[in-house]
Amino acid sequence: MKTKKLLAGVLAAATLVTSGATSALAVKQANFKDVSATAWYADAVSITYNHGMMNGTGGNAFTPNGKMDRAMVVQVLYNKAGKPAVDADKSAFSDVASTAWYYDAVQWAAKNNVASGVGDGKFAPNAAVTRQELASMLYRAEGSPKTTGNLGFKDATKVSSWAEKAMVWATQNKIINGAIQSDGLLLLNPTSTATRAEAAQMLAGYLNVAQKGHSYTSSVVKEPTAAADGVKRYTCSVCGHSYDEAIKAEPAAVLYNDTKLDGSVGTNVTDSFSSTPGNGTIIRTWYQNTAPVEAHVYLQKLNTTTNEFEDVVSFSVASGKDGWKEYTATDTDSATYRVRIYADSGKDVTGALRVVQTTAAAEK
Repeated sequence: MKTKKLLAGVLAAATLVTSGATSALAVKQANFKDVSATAWYADAVSITYNHGMMNGTGGNAFTPNGKMDRAMVVQVLYNKAGKPAVDADKSAFSDVASTAWYYDAVQWAAKNNVASGVGDGKFAPNAAVTRQELASMLYRAEGSPKTTGNLGFKDATKVSSWAEKAMVWATQNKIINGAIQSDGLLLLNPTSTATRAEAAQMLAGYLNVAQKGHSYTSSVVKEPTAAADGVKRYTCSVCGHSYDEAIKAEPAAVLYNDTKLDGSVGTNVTDSFSSTPGNGTIIRTWYQNTAPVEAHVYLQKLNTTTNEFEDVVSFSVASGKDGWKEYTATDTDSATYRVRIYADSGKDVTGALRVVQTTAAAEK
């Protein structure tokens, strides 16, 4: 799977100190009108958006400088946990109504010690979350791992006692760093509130830590067409977690399409078609395997000198899965292509095969 460097969690109101951390997560840029591709938080916004942790605020906006309140944070973590069922009994806090959109998330957070109240039986759902509160929630959501060491910041004494371990863990794992002040001091500002951009940066850093040791692979669930976006699904082979990304719609000429491909036992399925792709044109072969066995897919081109078909693309697709591969054509004249599919173990070849011609490669 494609990887990209991600700026590790940094929350700052002054000059930001960033730290690079290699993410095991694909970065498909989210296209919010108020998030520049060069913004320090752009990758974090995309990662949290792609993983269903944060959404826009309406009108294709993300509102990076808007506030992130306590209810929003627990909802994000509840979403990541898979929204498990919660008790519909009495609310854990007097200021959280059972009809509130964040009710289940708060109930879950309280039961699992991810978040606690602010005193007097209240949760303060609409209060802006502080940097130490957010670090504490992430630390608890990760299971409160054993932590040693101290905070080497000038304002470390301002960190509340209940948040000390969480802040040590967050700084050690590059989820939160300090902010350089105008006088050159590096401060944590633990009681300052976090903007949505800053929260996204911390959440992306947390996600990188939480998913260490996980391995994500991608498959195309729905191929993009000129009229509609496609869907690429990332699935972790370790925990089974998956999430979807859109593959941008793009002009594509259909060269071959068989939505109900069937082949007899012990035989290959082959079919030919002609195309004049032009040098640099991409031919994408996509196969959805419905046979109860692994299928082998080939795109072949006729060699006019030998009058034989030669492989230009080959790949295998597991039972019940989708797969695709691209070939960059070098032809300027018409060429004859052939698709060939066969299955092992004498099983029937069944599935859907589609070959399209486009000028833009789809990101893998």
